[in-house]
Amino acid sequence: SFIVVEYLSIFLFLLILYKIFELYYSKEISILYSLIIFVIPVFFSLLPIGDLTYFKLIQNDIFTLRFPRPLITSLYLFVFLYFIISLEKVEFFTKKNFFILGVILAITLSSFYYFFFLQISILILYIFYRYKYSFLDKLFKNWKSLLILFLSFIIIALPMFINMSFHEEDYTRRLGLISLNLDQKKVLLAHYLTAYLRIEFLIFLSLSTLYIGFINLKKILNYKLISLFYLFFLGSVFAPLLFILITNKSGILYHYNNTVIIFTFLLILIIALDIFSNLSI
Repeated sequence: SFIVVEYLSIFLFLLILYKIFELYYSKEISILYSLIIFVIPVFFSLLPIGDLTYFKLIQNDIFTLRFPRPLITSLYLFVFLYFIISLEKVEFFTKKNFFILGVILAITLSSFYYFFFLQISILILYIFYRYKYSFLDKLFKNWKSLLILFLSFIIIALPMFINMSFHEEDYTRRLGLISLNLDQKKVLLAHYLTAYLRIEFLIFLSLSTLYIGFINLKKILNYKLISLFYLFFLGSVFAPLLFILITNKSGILYHYNNTVIIFTFLLILIIALDIFSNLSI
């Protein structure tokens, strides 16, 4: 049965990637780029650099056959990314869209809550990116859609909430969850803010921001797709801050560090693939 799950998960992962690229490229290029993302972790594992920390993270955290993470949890994340990208050219605030978002968020929270806060961070940034300074007005005018999101999320996530309410404290400790007070939150926030002020991160953030600004100004390449992956990268940066601010418990936060590295890599890869596709035309 696990073999069936593995093959089905691989098929779904490739299909999701294909559907993402198909929105901007031909079918042939979409298949090629999907396969590139799928085989890159395997390719890195064959190289001497594969044992370096960042490359090992790329090998292990984008998509592998390790169950349930990332075999299943990555599917939830990439389905969410595909859904956001697919809405770029259509109306965003519809009851159907927000029902689907509620379901995806609930399933993700139940399986890997780190990705849930990543998705929330991306969703907030996307709404601001799409509607700029009128985003609050849009939210107020479409309160019914928000209500549908909330209700669908609560209904799907209800079993998890019930389980959390009645489980024993020993189980929480075995999961490595600890309570956070205000002082501990300040320490964690300071840790992440210090990391984000490192020269390497600031250089990458500055260069990528300038590049995104340039291609959007000139309307060149697939600037919308690249801009969305830049937004996903920013979402990964803000996700741990959002998590620390909202929750009163914490587990192993290195998952957020890994997510920043993964989305940094994906942004660089998408930019490189897009440049290659335009040069080859």
